Amino acid sequence: MKKVIIILVFLLTPIFLSASDTDTTTWNGTKVTFSSGEILVRLHSWADESDITSTLSQINGVIIKDFDQLNIGLIKIPNNNDILVAINTLKYNAAVLYAEPNIEMSVLSFHPNDPYYAGTAPSPDNYAHQWSLYNFGQNPPNGRTDADIDAPEAWDYETGSNSVKIAVFDSGIPMINGSLSHPDLDDASRIILGEDFTIEQNSVRDLLGHGTHVAGIIGAETNNNEGIAGVAHGCKIIIFQIIREDGKGTVSSFYNAVKAAVDSGVQVINFSGGWTTYEETLKQAVEYADNAGIVQVYAAGNESSSGVRFPARFAFSSKAIVDTVDGSLNLLQRWNAYESVISVASTNKIDARSYFSSYDPDSNYISVAAPGGEGSFWPSVIFSSSDIFSTTPNYPFAIQEEHPEVSISYGYLAGTSMAAPHVAGIAGLILSRFGNLLASDVRNVIEKSAEDVNWRIMPGFDKYLGHGRVNAFYAVAPPATPSNFGGSWYNNHPKISWDSNVEPDLKHYLILKNNVPYTTTTNNYYIDYSETKYSIRNPNKAYAYYKVKAVDITDQSSNATSSMRFAVNGWIEKIGAGKGIINEEIDSYRLFSNNPNPFNPSTQIIYQIPQASFVNLTVYNTLGQVVQVLVNKYQSVGKYTVKFNSNNLSSGVYFYRLQTNGFISTKKMVLAK
Repeated sequence: MKKVIIILVFLLTPIFLSASDTDTTTWNGTKVTFSSGEILVRLHSWADESDITSTLSQINGVIIKDFDQLNIGLIKIPNNNDILVAINTLKYNAAVLYAEPNIEMSVLSFHPNDPYYAGTAPSPDNYAHQWSLYNFGQNPPNGRTDADIDAPEAWDYETGSNSVKIAVFDSGIPMINGSLSHPDLDDASRIILGEDFTIEQNSVRDLLGHGTHVAGIIGAETNNNEGIAGVAHGCKIIIFQIIREDGKGTVSSFYNAVKAAVDSGVQVINFSGGWTTYEETLKQAVEYADNAGIVQVYAAGNESSSGVRFPARFAFSSKAIVDTVDGSLNLLQRWNAYESVISVASTNKIDARSYFSSYDPDSNYISVAAPGGEGSFWPSVIFSSSDIFSTTPNYPFAIQEEHPEVSISYGYLAGTSMAAPHVAGIAGLILSRFGNLLASDVRNVIEKSAEDVNWRIMPGFDKYLGHGRVNAFYAVAPPATPSNFGGSWYNNHPKISWDSNVEPDLKHYLILKNNVPYTTTTNNYYIDYSETKYSIRNPNKAYAYYKVKAVDITDQSSNATSSMRFAVNGWIEKIGAGKGIINEEIDSYRLFSNNPNPFNPSTQIIYQIPQASFVNLTVYNTLGQVVQVLVNKYQSVGKYTVKFNSNNLSSGVYFYRLQTNGFISTKKMVLAK
């Protein structure tokens, strides 16, 4: 659905794609593209168009979209005029709250130039191979649009940090003469050579081909006009070899690699292998990594209904069922002690479970799923475009002996071995964007942001795909602004409503009242029973303003909706020292002129603050000496009135200064006795 929306925006706004109607400038330290000569302007609530007439004349500007209920309008200046000069001129007008270029959005997400990703590889391979990252129904493999992890959309927000290290436990990495040799895996600043824990202990040179494929999925060099794109191509990868050329590996190799990974300071472990039987040493290794706070991503296995392999079987689950023997409540699996462990199943090009993907008929060991291909005619596999395309060694390797269709340097493979590194890459993106998350938090984000693609068969969490197929975009991006926001009266109380967001990791909606966080709800509507519709018999008419933001489980929030105003019964607030008047919308810091002025013996000073902050309001004489501190405390958003008594002061000029949250304003008043 998300991609369809993007295409609709593209179709509805073709004018934004015309290069002749755009220009570039540097705005807030970033180079931006904007509609030529167009400036968005917001006026203060007390101002209107007449207050900027003279300024418009100075910049030869005309209003091309009238100022709306939020006092926002669109101004056009001649294209050959300097837009930054015009903006600064507008800002000098006291009626202008802000002015900014009409900056263009990008209708397409970041798509790297790697030829196998972009589909620009030499014939006959000039088609987009990496459907697991971006599936638009391309042919081949004739998949389903959006049956992917939404990688390009996620890359708009995060591509990975080099402070995040992902350990790959596998068969190694391509090396020739002791150096990294693959053109997509040869950046020594990112690809770190760990230890070889196999019985050969020669080096981490990949002679099998499996480890190279996994490493490429996670972190192939990206946007380098070479080969493929990697999910977390900004993260570092540390290679630990625990699988031999014959595809075998021991528990001791895994155990030693875990200890070395912990010592190396990794944040994520990916292991695309496993054992069918329980080993205590295997459990100790997983527990050691769990205690170190490492996210552990393990492939579920390729045995279909024969059961999930260890260590994926150690995935924690809070799900509970009633034991059919004695009626007691038990957790769904015995080995569910580790919240850092993520077990990964496989999906295919149409978002269905890959038929080889392991699961347990009577237990739920699967955390999530990710694209792993189809593995045509499994177990007599012929790898094809329906499978996962990634890097392979740039020299002959063992997998080719059984599968000559897998080529040197790049090729297709299938299995939960290919699904797991997609999840490990997403974990790297999450930790790059939210560095303070615990391993259990990362797992929670991955699970809650997954799409329930199996809902037709088993809605919600199920034993085949767990929480669903992972989505990198939902995992790292803030939610979209709630749409179709509107308001009505419900039994004389304000009611606001909006369309529910589609993000599966949505936490709640935040209701803002008069620009201040007010309450939260998980519904797509809210009724404010504290306010009542304005009655003509009530002399105190006021306005209540409402906006809504969507908030996800990482506490990222969307932009706020437009404001909805309701006329309600107000009240008169007794004026006191710094007492707030909160029945009007406050959108800026402001210190007003005192009234009366000149005064004797007292005057009122009014100020407003749009954000809760510490406020200091002080009166000074002409020598800069403090006469009286009127306010010196933390205050919530609002408009405040303070009474200043001259007491035993002599006639003369005095100054009062407001200082709060970086805002400073000083005004003059005259005491005339």
